[in-house]
Amino acid sequence: MKKHERITQKFLIIFFIIIVLTGCHQVVNEQKEVLNEFQKIIIFSKGKEIEILNETDLSNINIIISNMKSEKNNESGVNGIKGKIIFKNGSSNDFILQPDKLYIGDNLYQGKNECGQIKNIFAKYIYDKKYIISLLEKEENIKVIAKDIEIELILDDINKKKLIDTFTNANVKYNNDYPGIALVSQFPDYYIGLSGFNIHIINPNTLG
Repeated sequence: MKKHERITQKFLIIFFIIIVLTGCHQVVNEQKEVLNEFQKIIIFSKGKEIEILNETDLSNINIIISNMKSEKNNESGVNGIKGKIIFKNGSSNDFILQPDKLYIGDNLYQGKNECGQIKNIFAKYIYDKKYIISLLEKEENIKVIAKDIEIELILDDINKKKLIDTFTNANVKYNNDYPGIALVSQFPDYYIGLSGFNIHIINPNTLG
């Protein structure tokens, strides 16, 4: 191979690499630009539509998604938290959130920790405090599970009222450490677990 042919070949290789890298950079930038255009998120849950309009929550979800591994995908998940993302330009995309995957339109985002963080934000809207209290008030069969000694009790009316009063005044935070657990109150140490409309109170410190 002649010298000028080798130079031409090297130039073409370098030129091709530059084009590929530029294209990848543009795709990433376009993807992040689209993610930054969230106007609101609608969650379909328990027969109702729940809207997320809070700019801080939308921004946090955007940041989480931007840091996830993504790829084009022609299939979508079946099970999971379903909803719709509305963009500021008026367009929208359906989404399905699973424990380790997030489907948005024809894009698949992967990351167990990231999906857990998004679910934690969603939980504030799906399992709001008033909703949990309304379930507690309607539920006739509340099981109390003392996890450390594995004793299961059924609350009587007095302790049920005590639980509702205590939880009504509790500061609420959200927890993903236990499967099916919706939220945790800070004082006393109640773990509130939802299974359909059955409510489980795990490791209560003040009921006895």
